[in-house]
Amino acid sequence: MWRSLRVDLKARKTSWQEVPPEEVAFGGRYRTGQALWEREAYRVDPLSPENPLVFVVGALPPLPSP
Repeated sequence: MWRSLRVDLKARKTSWQEVPPEEVAFGGRYRTGQALWEREAYRVDPLSPENPLVFVVGALPPLPSP
């Protein structure tokens, strides 16, 4: 089982969240979109301090294209 680390800088807390293999297969962009959707980032001004900052690592590194 995969895990995801969540860090709340305001509350100074960290927590681990279990990630099902189905979500890992979708990749980093899916996880980024899901994290922003869960935190309702679409309701927050992009330049406000409440806007979440998400770092996600995908399954594959950038590959060179021919």
